[in-house]
Amino acid sequence: MEKMEKVEKMANTPVDRFMGSPSTSSTSGAVSDVEPEDLEGFDDYTIASSWEKFIASVETTCREWQAAGPNGLLNLGATPVDGSRNLHRIHKEVPFGKKLYVIILFFQVGTGDDSKEEWPAGLHHLQLFFGVTDFLVAAPVSLSGVILDAPEATTLLSTVAVALSSCGSNWPAFVPVHDRTRKAYKGVQGTSSSYSITFEADRIGSWVPVRFMHLESLYELFVSKVAFTAPNTAAVPSLRVEFTMRLTYQAPMIGYEYQNKGGPSSVAEAKPDYDGESPNEPMWDEDLPWAEWHSVDDPVKGFELITIWNKRFVNDSMEMSEYENTSTFDADEWFLIPTFAMDKEDDQPEEGFAVRLEGLAKAFYVAGNAQFLEDFANVVKPEMDLLLETFNVPPPSVLERVLKDLFYEAITPTGEGFTYKPRGHSVKGAPRDSLFGRFVMHSLFFGTCNIKAISELWIEFVREIRWCWDESQTLPRVSPDESPDLRTCLLHQKLQMLAVCIKLKSEDKAKSKSTKFAASAEKTDDEETGASQGEQNDSHQQNDELKVPNLDVNHNVDMNTKLHELNLKEVDGHFTNSKSPEDELESLFNSGSKSPEPALQIEASKHPVEDTVGVNGQRSPSVHSSEDDEKWESWTTEDEEAESKDERKGSAGPLENMMLLNVYEPLHVPITQRLPVMTEDMLLEREQAIAALSRSHSEKQARIRLQTDILASDMSAFKAANPGAVLEDFVRWHSPDDWIEDEHEYVRDGDLSASTHTENNGEPWPPRGRLSQKMSQPGNVWAQIWDQILPEAAYEQRPLFDYQREGEKVMHYLDTVRPQQLLGQMLCTAFMTCIDVLKRTRTGDLSRLQSELAQLYSSADIVLEPISTLTKADVPSNEDVEVWNKALLKLCSVFRTAERNVFVAASLYQKLKLAPRSLEGLYNSFLRDGKRLARVSVGGSSNSRDEREQIAELFPPPDSTIDLGKRLRMGNFLNGYEPDVREVKLQCYEDDLQKTRGSRNGRRTGGKGMSSHRMYISGTANDLQVALSVVSRD
Repeated sequence: MEKMEKVEKMANTPVDRFMGSPSTSSTSGAVSDVEPEDLEGFDDYTIASSWEKFIASVETTCREWQAAGPNGLLNLGATPVDGSRNLHRIHKEVPFGKKLYVIILFFQVGTGDDSKEEWPAGLHHLQLFFGVTDFLVAAPVSLSGVILDAPEATTLLSTVAVALSSCGSNWPAFVPVHDRTRKAYKGVQGTSSSYSITFEADRIGSWVPVRFMHLESLYELFVSKVAFTAPNTAAVPSLRVEFTMRLTYQAPMIGYEYQNKGGPSSVAEAKPDYDGESPNEPMWDEDLPWAEWHSVDDPVKGFELITIWNKRFVNDSMEMSEYENTSTFDADEWFLIPTFAMDKEDDQPEEGFAVRLEGLAKAFYVAGNAQFLEDFANVVKPEMDLLLETFNVPPPSVLERVLKDLFYEAITPTGEGFTYKPRGHSVKGAPRDSLFGRFVMHSLFFGTCNIKAISELWIEFVREIRWCWDESQTLPRVSPDESPDLRTCLLHQKLQMLAVCIKLKSEDKAKSKSTKFAASAEKTDDEETGASQGEQNDSHQQNDELKVPNLDVNHNVDMNTKLHELNLKEVDGHFTNSKSPEDELESLFNSGSKSPEPALQIEASKHPVEDTVGVNGQRSPSVHSSEDDEKWESWTTEDEEAESKDERKGSAGPLENMMLLNVYEPLHVPITQRLPVMTEDMLLEREQAIAALSRSHSEKQARIRLQTDILASDMSAFKAANPGAVLEDFVRWHSPDDWIEDEHEYVRDGDLSASTHTENNGEPWPPRGRLSQKMSQPGNVWAQIWDQILPEAAYEQRPLFDYQREGEKVMHYLDTVRPQQLLGQMLCTAFMTCIDVLKRTRTGDLSRLQSELAQLYSSADIVLEPISTLTKADVPSNEDVEVWNKALLKLCSVFRTAERNVFVAASLYQKLKLAPRSLEGLYNSFLRDGKRLARVSVGGSSNSRDEREQIAELFPPPDSTIDLGKRLRMGNFLNGYEPDVREVKLQCYEDDLQKTRGSRNGRRTGGKGMSSHRMYISGTANDLQVALSVVSRD
């Protein structure tokens, strides 16, 4: 009977109840064929409402996120939340009717180091309000992102709650309501047990009641929220409540104010009505190494001090009020947080060296295989015009200022003190204070450091150097008393060579003028005695002028004419001697046949004995000093007097305790010629020439000449200073290691006079000895040269170093250097100088920063080493240039990171130099956590009080300009300041509520129990934020 009733009921049911469409008439037969038993429990989703479909869509999304897990969500496109450590978010838009909503899941990946902290940094404000970890937020897709209509908010929250319940998820869900600035939320969390949690948050932003400024009233506010759940209302005021508090003190720099006060990450912005730095307030980086080239905005605009009172229980409002009068120094924890300036906009210029180095790297890439820098300065090619039309060049006034600093405002015009301090790196650059090093640094800030600006600056730079050479003016910032330093770049070596040539040229001019003046004075005196004597003096004067000719270069003469006069010819961009090897060898070994060139172009100077002779009497070659050159004339007079007596010439004086072997006379130290000054490329050419001269007999002789020209000059001078000397005497002085003495075997010459039989300091004469095996071999080169060379004093010899020729070679190199070779040396100098600037910055003993700079040095070595070895003949391929360009840009990126870290470290050091532990901890936190999460714990050790007192000095007492009436009067003073933000968390537990209720149902939980009520309160000078969560068993 029951079956028949069911069948009749189904037969009377309209078709659209099953099929959802009244227009389908062919389905009635199918329905009649269905057994009634099969239709029991049938769920018809075809009649689902739009709300039910919305719930199903949210449920499907939640199930997908649940199944993926945290790591899977990262693969689905989850992004990290800005300002947090390990919080990520993923979202999906879901339509509902004509509106579109977005469901956002916030979840953490892994567990942070601060999981046990009471007030961990980097929390989302909902995590801070309600103590949740992973949570959902449902919001409308609109500009405000909040729901202003209460029924709509309730519907949306119910939708998410039903979907989460169907999924079996415990994620709490929140819906933003009211105005966006209020940070108001409603939320719910369903659990698998018999209770649920409701959330609510709101903010008072205009006027805060006075009673909520004190902890006592906050305690009473929390208890009032619990009162409606407790049947015994009289017992509620003495409820046992867990309490924890965080106070924030803020100290911005002058001219800045905090934004986002009380938020998860406060930042400092410049005051809109602030006119700039105080007239008496110096720039923060004025005494730092980079201040000469640029200024950097202070990255640290202030500090926040957070003091924390950890969890403790209070039983009444009076006990709660006592914490208002507690000293800040008694807090359980202190955390110091730097406040950084807001990041610059994209259209604002970048500060520092990094952006300039990028411009120089791009210029190196643009230079390509161009032959002359004039192609970029004076555009004559259409393709160059298109390339350089966007490159701007500073006005002439800026160019004049740069040249004035380089050539006319040098601190030490002679270059004294500008030494190169190697750091064990393979990259060759110029010293930072040298002429070329200074030019490179000016180039970085000349315009935008583009190829066109660099070309124009280089052309003017070379023009000034040419003027110094023509006028024999001292080259600034380059020492003329030092040989080229082979540890530096080739351009710096060339300028060192030129400085030496200019010095010799000016000295030669001065001596020529003095000679002319003396001859003129002598002529005047002789004219008074008679005309005939005057004619003889005129003839004598002309002969004197020929002895030291004026080798001034007339720059109007054609270059080929000059090279011909100097016996030079240019082969493949290099200068070589136009004479044949046979002619050179003959002129060396036949000194009697004078060269058509003047016999003396530079004056050989007399070394003091202690400077010229080593410990064993060995010659120590060195560059002659100017003081030695000044004594030349007096020594020449002495040589002339000595020549009239015993033909001894060019002696610097006898060498103590050393006698000649064949003649009982002291060995005299000869005056030797100035050693040749050579740069790296000249040494390389010399080695290549020596290696090539090995075929015919004449080539072998020329190779010997190249290898022994200095030795032959020294032998000739030694013979002139020591008449009667033999090769063994020269070896004893020049190379004492090649003279082997036979001890205890002495010979006296019986025919010598009594005076020669006397002992020299107790030693008989002459000592018996022999040459080393190397010197005794047949055909020894030293013996051949000794036999062929004639005795000539240094001033009679052909000079080893021709300053006129070498100076012109340097100028030719500067005029014709390839752009890529120039820019390569500029890159090496610029990078090493800028890294050195970072290295010299005072940052304290920060080990991680020093390691980072050491790594930067290593990276620069790897990238710049092949660039620093480019020569004039090297033409890199396009593939090499592409590889170098990518490596250089990557190196610039690494440099930018290191430079930013140095800026932060320098700023922190200036403010925390008296607290080194806090300084290092704060810097390490900055590297690890970034700007928004950097902080360091202060105290926690035996000397925590002293450290906290040092940190408290960052917050000076308020002055009269601060309106104290606008402050909250919350207590807990620090140097006269009340906290800018006070945050309090209050909560009570289930077992405490059971005690208050009397436990009528007899249910008790073991241990601490579950949190029943939780309230978060954040108060500032202008607002009060309250967030409440309540556990219910409905």
